[in-house]
Amino acid sequence: MRMMLLEEYDMKKKKNKYSTTLLLCLLSCVVLVQLIPLLNGISNSSDSIYRGLRNDPPSTYTLDLDSYSKLVSTGAETYESDVFQSGGYNWTLTLYPSGNTRDGGADHISLYLKPYNTESLPQGWEILTKISFFVQNKPRNKYLVVEEKEVQRFNAAKTEWGIGKLIQLSTLSNEKNGYLVGDKCQFGAEVLVLKPNPNSEQLTFFDKGNYTWRMLHFSRLEESKFVYSDEFAVAGSNWKVRVAPKGDGDGWRNYLSIYLELSETTAQSLRVNEKVYVRASIVVRNTNPSKNIQRQLGKWYSREVPSLGFQQFMSLAELHSPSKGYLVGDRLTLEIHFHLISKTHYFP
Repeated sequence: MRMMLLEEYDMKKKKNKYSTTLLLCLLSCVVLVQLIPLLNGISNSSDSIYRGLRNDPPSTYTLDLDSYSKLVSTGAETYESDVFQSGGYNWTLTLYPSGNTRDGGADHISLYLKPYNTESLPQGWEILTKISFFVQNKPRNKYLVVEEKEVQRFNAAKTEWGIGKLIQLSTLSNEKNGYLVGDKCQFGAEVLVLKPNPNSEQLTFFDKGNYTWRMLHFSRLEESKFVYSDEFAVAGSNWKVRVAPKGDGDGWRNYLSIYLELSETTAQSLRVNEKVYVRASIVVRNTNPSKNIQRQLGKWYSREVPSLGFQQFMSLAELHSPSKGYLVGDRLTLEIHFHLISKTHYFP
């Protein structure tokens, strides 16, 4: 009895599996049936030309034909659009309603883009563009997109670019495909003008720079919360050293605090995301160089972080001990050695 139940369960399981597979196949067929009319008669993408469908309309210009057949009946080989702008230049579209046979466009719609009034452009002009052409499929609210994968260069030797085989006439004229509805159709273009390096930046690193600060009458300076050095320039930025003789923050009353800071003018001149990297040694000199106290700094400075350093650089007890050799004749000597410092240049 148990074996029979298991066999019956396995049969139901297999049946459900086959049913699910059949349902997926049917759904796939439905999707293909819906897509075939959209793609019917449209050449596949090549190595240089992309063809596909999208929901969004062209963002630069559209050309609506209220009666495609009447345009053809005029016998006009081409129809040229009005002038429109994109990227600071004037453009026009040229439509071949019966195809441009000189560009292999027999039995197709052909569409071209060209800059307008090139005689007014300066000598040696060149315009770099990314171009997309469109054909509206109104019933399905989609657009056939045909675009060049590479950048197109317009210049005095090449004043026009386009697609000879935009869409087959047989595909367009069959209303079931959705491109020509009630003798109406729409073509369009997106023109993105590429300006080579309109804005750029260059990050440069320098590997040297030194500053020495001899703090005279140090005992008198202890009356101040902070003491500042003169400003000095390294790698195109102005700097200063800030010292708290009695300590600052966690070093208050027990440690000497030392900071390396961007000058206020330099900090305020930095751009929103501009940073300055510094790898430097801050040194308190001793009469015996082997006993110099040195701390390494390796940080990025910015408008928000113009000051970096050490709240507990060295203990005040050690600093003020006559036998230690740091204060000589009431003078303290600090050195800043820049090992690596960055500078960003912006263009233009």
